[in-house]
Amino acid sequence: MAHHGLSAFSRFAFLVCDAVLIAVASVNIASMREVADLPGEYRPTVPGLSSSAVHAGAARTVVRLEGNAVNSPELLRYDLSYSSPGDSVAVTDADGAAVSERMIRLVPKYAAFDLGTIIGVGAVFFVFAIYIIVKHSGRSFAGVLHAVAVCAAVMVVFDWGSLRMFPSWFNAVRFFIFDVAIWMLPTLFLHFSFIYPGDKGGHKRLFTTVFYLVSLAGLGVTVYYLIQIFFQGVHMEDTHYLDYHARGSDVFLMAGLLATVANLEHSALAIRDPHERKRIYWVLLGISFGPLVYVFLILVPRNMLGYELVSQSAMQYTLLMAPLMFYLAVRKKPSEEIHQSS
Repeated sequence: MAHHGLSAFSRFAFLVCDAVLIAVASVNIASMREVADLPGEYRPTVPGLSSSAVHAGAARTVVRLEGNAVNSPELLRYDLSYSSPGDSVAVTDADGAAVSERMIRLVPKYAAFDLGTIIGVGAVFFVFAIYIIVKHSGRSFAGVLHAVAVCAAVMVVFDWGSLRMFPSWFNAVRFFIFDVAIWMLPTLFLHFSFIYPGDKGGHKRLFTTVFYLVSLAGLGVTVYYLIQIFFQGVHMEDTHYLDYHARGSDVFLMAGLLATVANLEHSALAIRDPHERKRIYWVLLGISFGPLVYVFLILVPRNMLGYELVSQSAMQYTLLMAPLMFYLAVRKKPSEEIHQSS
């Protein structure tokens, strides 16, 4: 069966985009070294799952920061992005029913281990994306799988860094790149499930179209709010940006991943070729023990409980299951390699 892969120009364009993203990611990593966080007593933890807990399961809650009301953890995180480790800030916080006002000294948000994890995991996804373009550009799924890997890398290495190191337009670009990844990743995963190991076509592809429309709508709303925040001086609290960024996109990601798993499982049950079935199960393992574990131990608890069940840095290592299993899945069969060399 003939494969319609990427043209030489498309491969070049993908690689140029990769180079640009890697360059901007390097700058973003540098800014993450300068971003601040609250001391450990303000971080809720789960007993038995976090060794860094000061009071397992409990934490002081910030009500006001520098005189400004704090209505959500995401908003607090945004406000702290304009501070640096070592800064002293005025907070009004609560510990149960007791409310107090005091000055606290901010600490680094990312330890050396955290940054090393982010750099290492992000690099693996970028390398896998480039591998797909270089080694499998003739396969019909190459462009989509490359985009999946790049979006995953961006979600890892474009976490919010310091916002006072750079001008507003560059901060807007960094936010936009991150939001493109979180809105496009679930759609790209679903798209991949319809073209791997073969193109299913038919009316089922309408599901992919619907997901693309949702992704574009989410990005349109994101651009509107980013313009307000970074170019018109509107405070993030006065927009609905965080509702889309921290909740809407998380729900969309979960929906996309679950739909992808269901579609791949359907393909595995319907396909007759045992080798192709094995390829599908490699992909399912990569998603189930990679992104899905991250979703249910990080994203779901964050939205429902207000905190994460385990360390985000430690959980990022589970994401490495995805490129490893996808690599095993897309390798050519020996017969294919012999045919291409002859």
